Amino acid sequence: MIWVHYFSNIRIQKRKYFDSTLVELNFISTFVEVNLKI
Repeated sequence: MIWVHYFSNIRIQKRKYFDSTLVELNFISTFVEVNLKI
């Protein structure tokens, strides 16, 4: 059972990392768009 808990923990961390990466990409693309309009 311990390894199951460990595995789910890894999945949660991966998901957090993935979500934050998506947010960063969104932010960067928005920033680039704003810069191009100026």
